[in-house]
Amino acid sequence: MKNKIPIILLALVSIIAVFYAYDQKKSHDVLRDANARLRNEIKQLKDQSVAARLEASKLRYILENEKKMAQAAMEAANNKNSQKKK
Repeated sequence: MKNKIPIILLALVSIIAVFYAYDQKKSHDVLRDANARLRNEIKQLKDQSVAARLEASKLRYILENEKKMAQAAMEAANNKNSQKKK
């Protein structure tokens, strides 16, 4: 009987350790999957950011060209008005 108690206690501790290790492995797998998803999302957001900056640059270029064309049209109109007055 004396020999059975330590063996039973060791078996119980071993079973608890196995369940704890299984739980830790499962938690690790969940965290690894979440980390992979977050990395993919960050990569997508960076790609979208680069695309948005490129689009903003294009729009600024178009706007600048439109301003130049409007300025040239106003100067041409002013020149015509000044020539008509003379």
